[in-house]
Amino acid sequence: MQSKNTGDFKEFKIDPWSFTSIPIEMYSDETKLAHGTAFFYKKKNKTYLITNFHNLSGINPNNGKLLDPLGRTPTKITFSVCKNNTESLLCSIEEKECKLYEKDNRLWVSNKNKEIDIALLEVDIPKECFVSPINEMVQCEDMHVGIGMDVFALGFPQKMYTQQIPIWKRASIASEYSMSIDNMPKLLIDAATYKGMSGAPVIMRSNGSYRTNDGNAAMIFGSPSFPTKFLGIYSGRYLLEDDDNKLHQAQLGIVWKKELIEEMLLCS
Repeated sequence: MQSKNTGDFKEFKIDPWSFTSIPIEMYSDETKLAHGTAFFYKKKNKTYLITNFHNLSGINPNNGKLLDPLGRTPTKITFSVCKNNTESLLCSIEEKECKLYEKDNRLWVSNKNKEIDIALLEVDIPKECFVSPINEMVQCEDMHVGIGMDVFALGFPQKMYTQQIPIWKRASIASEYSMSIDNMPKLLIDAATYKGMSGAPVIMRSNGSYRTNDGNAAMIFGSPSFPTKFLGIYSGRYLLEDDDNKLHQAQLGIVWKKELIEEMLLCS
């Protein structure tokens, strides 16, 4: 039997992982086009906002078509971050606006394969503001990812949230993690999700004990005792084609694997 200690989270009044996810809004100049979800990632003292390619480009990665019926694409995004506060961490909010283009230069990064629905945007977060980069969270890297296990997408369906805190949408793993879907590094989850969840981090969570990759049992000691592992980024429903060549949404969500984020940062 193995054991780990997550540390003491008594100072948090809510689950620490709820701080990893934030709502974002996409604008074409001053016209709001859509809303979605994003999360932070830290690499070499730089902070990145991670979301979907279709959120920042306004383009459907499956067919290359514009999402907006009037042909508008995002030129900036807005989001909010919490100012540091030892009481609740939620007492005050600072609004941030980030341009997506500087003249003709794109300020955000996507994968060379445009079907991979991930985008990275380097952001400047003031020192007095509080963010939780997801790769700096305490997690169980040796946690086995198995079919049918519980996962959660931490997002903002139809802008539904309370003081920047996301909705934890429960799902279950619907495809073998070690196998690819459509020869791509993604997995499927069985979930009923909604607009606004695109870009949500997807985490796997157990209650106190978990199975390791080598088949052993492990337990977490501390408060709260919830073994957690970051799996990837949610990017919408999986589409199925019927005999009439019509596309239909299945009750299956697409999750791009977290390893893609590190690969993109190496190439950026």
